[in-house]
Amino acid sequence: MNYIVADCEWNYMHRMKGFWPNKKMPNEIIEIGATKINSDTLQIVDTFRTYVKPKLYSRLNPQVTKLSNITKADLEYGVGFLRALELFKKWMGSDVTFCVWGTNDIIEIKRNVSFHDPQVKLDFVEKYVDVQKLFQLCIIPSEKNSISLVGASELLDIFEEGNIHNALIDAKITARILIQLIKNKNIKDIKQYVEDASQLTRIKKVDVKRHFNEINKRKLNITCPICGKFARKTSGIKIKKNVCTIFGKCDKCGIQIKHKTKIVYDKNRNFVYKTTNKIYEKSE
Repeated sequence: MNYIVADCEWNYMHRMKGFWPNKKMPNEIIEIGATKINSDTLQIVDTFRTYVKPKLYSRLNPQVTKLSNITKADLEYGVGFLRALELFKKWMGSDVTFCVWGTNDIIEIKRNVSFHDPQVKLDFVEKYVDVQKLFQLCIIPSEKNSISLVGASELLDIFEEGNIHNALIDAKITARILIQLIKNKNIKDIKQYVEDASQLTRIKKVDVKRHFNEINKRKLNITCPICGKFARKTSGIKIKKNVCTIFGKCDKCGIQIKHKTKIVYDKNRNFVYKTTNKIYEKSE
């Protein structure tokens, strides 16, 4: 058996002037990288990397280029998403355990497949190992907040030459973390940590601090509950888990307002905003 450790990079139009995200596929995968680990020797025996030529978004978000160093010229050498997926599945082979850092990659693979061709089978992602969760369980069990790949690699002194947010580099780092966990924590049966991807469709709270750059800031505007006009903000944004709290004042009505926005995922992993604007006294 082999462990397949995969990572994806994607382009998005969030906060891009003149561009709007497609609700069915807000994040378009533009690179797939992966490593293959022999489960007996715990050695990386092969790697996979391909650029994916975009079909939906013609413009590349400058933030994506800044983080990943991927350019439009790079993507010209890519293949279509379905072809990339076909090559990836062929490279993986059979009798594999699929591994990722966190669950975002699986969510985006499923979204991209649903957009391009819902009939394509995704058996390989239906059962997976979340290396991020495994790391926290083994190394920092008392930590409630999710740790980044960079943070985990620094704790274990694992480094790779190249740019972080490169799909293959990230896959290599994740693979080395997994290998070290299996060796040092005496994990004899990785299958006990396998999870069901169908559970990812359940409605869950959004980690606002982690996804703050992705949320729609217009949803955080304060509206006066009396006149219905926008009110002036008198405080910064206080974030607690999936709730944003902001205080404001309606100068027209002369009232103080407490604004709360709760953010959760719907079944398609889109953000759902539940907002309240209430009159409050300063003593509160």
